Amino acid sequence: MHVKHISVRNFKKIKEVDLHPPQHTVWLGGWNGNGKSSLLDALWWALAGHKAGVDNPIREGAAGTEVVADLGDYTVSRKQRVGGKSTVALKTEAGHEIKSPQATLDSLMGRYSFDPMKFAGEKGKQQVDSLLEVAELPFDLSQLDADRQELFDQRTKVGQQGKAIGTLPEPHPDVPEAEQSAGELVRHVQAAQDQHRHNAARRDALEALRARISETETWLANARTELAALGAEVDALPVAGDVESLQQQLESVEATNALVRENASIRERKATQDALRAQYDELTAGIAKIDKTKADGVAAANLPAGLGFTETGVTLNGVPFADANTAEKIRASVAMAVAANPDLRVGRITDGSLLDPASLELLGQLAEENDFQLWIELVGTQTNGGLAIEFILEDGELKND
Repeated sequence: MHVKHISVRNFKKIKEVDLHPPQHTVWLGGWNGNGKSSLLDALWWALAGHKAGVDNPIREGAAGTEVVADLGDYTVSRKQRVGGKSTVALKTEAGHEIKSPQATLDSLMGRYSFDPMKFAGEKGKQQVDSLLEVAELPFDLSQLDADRQELFDQRTKVGQQGKAIGTLPEPHPDVPEAEQSAGELVRHVQAAQDQHRHNAARRDALEALRARISETETWLANARTELAALGAEVDALPVAGDVESLQQQLESVEATNALVRENASIRERKATQDALRAQYDELTAGIAKIDKTKADGVAAANLPAGLGFTETGVTLNGVPFADANTAEKIRASVAMAVAANPDLRVGRITDGSLLDPASLELLGQLAEENDFQLWIELVGTQTNGGLAIEFILEDGELKND
């Protein structure tokens, strides 16, 4: 649906205007303060009511205002008297009155129906949210972002734990896996010392007997017998261990065991580090999977006019929206209005005089290509490209050439 006819009485700067606009591009000009914006405010007020943001619609000195707009399938009429509230009526083309006129009008309009360039002025997340409203993504983006952030936080923590372990040295070579017992070597040392003392005592006894034999002949026979027995006993004595060697072994046990413990610690930390690295890689794969799901979903969403988005904002043909040129922004903004697929395909471009001729020509092309009716405000009586403006407001009325 488009606006086929609009009648405005005593609305802001407007005295009285009856206008039959063309189907697609409505060039609306005039000098400032003569009613251009008032005419479009009147149309928006008739359609949106209080959401149009018009606080004082009645022309100064008038008793009331009325705006009637023929939309083809419907005719809307909104009135307001001084000191009163606005009332709206909506009738079908056949003349049947709609019981819920404002709700019906709201359903006819998209978010950007009356102001397509509003999208171009939005920033960051607000612009992303607007884009997602017209995109049919196969997933809940906010939940997907929350899942990704959770995995990212877990991966960061795991990475910090792995870094805290630091760089580990290689285990000491030629060191046994388990610590050795020092107790057994201590017992061997003690036994060897006891044996040495015993052997020394027996040798002393032998020497004493030999001295006694030399000193006395009277009990030589007995002494010889005892000597023989004692000599046999001495010959049977076991060989004593090397005490010095055993002590050296005992001293080396603790050093070896220290290396065993250090190797065990290295292996344990290495195992922890390997487990953290595997967990880190798993979380990285999870993040990549979410990123791919998002990318595939966005690719399948068929977003309008080369639009896309990242975590920081909307992109246009792969670059930040804010960095796109004016023509690209215009095309994308009108595409957003079209993508919302409103039944009432009407839009308003304010400050049209700030656009160059190419941009104004582009707006006309987009309006025709997408069957959209664009009302474009221009200051003066000609565009900056020299085109004559079809409708010119002067002192609140249409100027007749």
